[in-house]
Amino acid sequence: MENIRVAFVIESFSPDTGGGENSARVLADKLTEKGCNISVISKRFDSKNPALNHIKVVSCGFSRLLDRILFALHTAWIVRSKQINIIFSFGKNFSMDIYRPGGGVHAAYKAYNRRSYHRKIYRMCQAFRDIISPEQWFLSWLENKQYSSRRLKIVIAVSNMVKRHIRKWYKIDGRKIEVIHNGVDIERFSPNKKENTGAVVRRELHLLDEIIILFVANNFRLKGLRTLLLALASLEASVREPVRLLVVGKGKLKRWKQLALILGVEKNVLFLGMQKNIESIYSASDIFVLPSFYDPCANVCLEALASGLPVISSSSNGSSEIIEEGKQGYVIKDSSDYLSFASKMNFLIKNKQTRIEMGAKARELAEKYSIESRVDIITSLIKFVASSNEDNIPR
Repeated sequence: MENIRVAFVIESFSPDTGGGENSARVLADKLTEKGCNISVISKRFDSKNPALNHIKVVSCGFSRLLDRILFALHTAWIVRSKQINIIFSFGKNFSMDIYRPGGGVHAAYKAYNRRSYHRKIYRMCQAFRDIISPEQWFLSWLENKQYSSRRLKIVIAVSNMVKRHIRKWYKIDGRKIEVIHNGVDIERFSPNKKENTGAVVRRELHLLDEIIILFVANNFRLKGLRTLLLALASLEASVREPVRLLVVGKGKLKRWKQLALILGVEKNVLFLGMQKNIESIYSASDIFVLPSFYDPCANVCLEALASGLPVISSSSNGSSEIIEEGKQGYVIKDSSDYLSFASKMNFLIKNKQTRIEMGAKARELAEKYSIESRVDIITSLIKFVASSNEDNIPR
């Protein structure tokens, strides 16, 4: 690995931006530990790893469309001017050897995103915006260029769902697609922390014997918070009384607090905003719910499984496909079917022993998806691509 120069191409290399960006950061750190020479080509860069070489991409700052175009053009110029063996792309750019679309297929995202609007008029307006938006046209055109690139050797799909979407929207040889689900830090997220850090969080929140349901996201609409609030409201008052829903992440809180008030569950919901020590929140919780309308492979579900929590999620979340129904949690087909979510929540709320047993199985499952295991697989792929490009590797 020492002689292999890999360039990570990603718009934002920051753990605070989102799940995909954090996955790139963790992967880069692990690969440098293995001796790989990593350069990060990005607009934003936030890393304390001295082994990483950052190459900054220009940004105009006043137009998202122009920013997208500049990023694609500038990264193309950078990779041509540098001695790079492998281009590992996480975003939208012209040239790459390995492409990992952590955000899934753009066409699929647009279709599923529209479904997350609960009113028909909103869905129609969003569809119209997608049609007339120059940015959406450019992103769709560029994504097509990516999948038809002659240089592209491997596409890493973060779930089988993403692989199906790639095959559906683009003509690409299925043998080029490797399904590698995201990994999770099984040391950071662990049920062993429940008695210590979890208990501390409960005391700080004044929640001692309450049953805590956890929801973590940065796009509350897309990740199904409305469905979850409706599910909570549909529970019988006696069942709902000891339940507290913790909402963690970025969102327009005023709107969601108002919805909770309208539904009569405002006393059952706590909006915690962004949390740096998110593992302690998992440790304090009993059930994790994510009714996502679209998520290629939600890291938060893997973190919940590793923390020993039963998970209830939707089939439009790629990470839900590793869950065995009734063993580590439940998978609901329709993200908007709040009654089905309420039914599973109701069962787990009433059955503590089942929660404990599912939590133990959840942890066992998560251990199969450790970050180290994912890095080992990707390292093998990098070596494979490097061997096919060995003429470009400096001697």
